[in-house]
Amino acid sequence: TNESGQSQAAIDFTRYAHQYLLQADQLGSVFTHKGMKYRITGLKPNRRTYPIQTKCIRGMDTGKDWFFTAAIVRSLLTEVA
Repeated sequence: TNESGQSQAAIDFTRYAHQYLLQADQLGSVFTHKGMKYRITGLKPNRRTYPIQTKCIRGMDTGKDWFFTAAIVRSLLTEVA
C-alpha cells in the first residue's frame, strides 16, 4: 500500500492495464459474471493465467477476492457498456 492507500495490485493495474488491452480508468469498474457482481481491484502481473484481481460485491462469495483472465474481463466490460 502506498501513501495514498492504494494497494500494489491497484498501482500495477493503473501502470500495466494497457498491456492487457484494458484502460487504467477501468480500475473500480463493475461487471457481472455468472449472476455475481465483481469490482476490479487490481492486477497481479505474476499471475499469468488469471492476472485481473476483483472483489465479489454481490453474490454468495461477497467480500472474497477472485481472479479473471484479461480476455474475460474485457468481454464482460464490453457487455456492460
